[in-house]
Amino acid sequence: MAQDQVNTDLQMPGDKIKLELKLLMAYTYKRRPTDTRLQQIIQQKEHIKSRVSRKKKKISFLKCCKPQTDDDDDRPAPQPATLQDCVDVKVAEMEKVASVLTEISDSLDIQSDIAADGDDENGDVVKQLADMLRTHGDDLDKKIKENTRLSQILQSSFGYSFFQKVLESFCRSVSSDVPPPQQEDEKMNVALICEATSLLSSMSLHPMNHVLGFGAHYLHEKYPTWVSRNMQLSNGEVADELKEEVH
Repeated sequence: MAQDQVNTDLQMPGDKIKLELKLLMAYTYKRRPTDTRLQQIIQQKEHIKSRVSRKKKKISFLKCCKPQTDDDDDRPAPQPATLQDCVDVKVAEMEKVASVLTEISDSLDIQSDIAADGDDENGDVVKQLADMLRTHGDDLDKKIKENTRLSQILQSSFGYSFFQKVLESFCRSVSSDVPPPQQEDEKMNVALICEATSLLSSMSLHPMNHVLGFGAHYLHEKYPTWVSRNMQLSNGEVADELKEEVH
């Protein structure tokens, strides 16, 4: 896949996946609160928010002074969703939901000693990366950098379709280690998607907001009802509801 395809194969208006982006941002913040790349995104969001607010005030003033014309209907087309479009500082309103999901992830045997095809030049790269998510976890970026061939492939081929295959392989691998009834548990699968996306976002090969955008799109495809139901409740209600299910 061409490098420019990495940035263009996800075209969804930000309002469609806003909740999913906030959830993933909160989850990643919970996992890596001191991540400098995460802090930069938060700071950039605040800068953009401030600029947009000033621009809206200026536009509002100008519209009051200018007669409306047919050109006013020529609005720009929706742009691809980015993390900066919808993240609030510290995403505090999602903190309790993220806390429960990290608790679920921690209860699963995600980091297990499975055989990873780290040096197999003919191995399946998707499975290799999915296995590395389990075997290396927080050291994922370091291990990828040590593998020149894998780094090159990920640099050129990490688009949404590739991301989707990695998540499916990862979730399938972890689910196979839990009892059948739990495999159909939506909250467990949401937790796995959040965990895998958070780990993949630690890769320095690609901007963090691209990876989190992919994860939000994937969550929206797989579990839109679950996310909408749990994210639109108050924090206390969400935490109590999920904790009852966990225990």
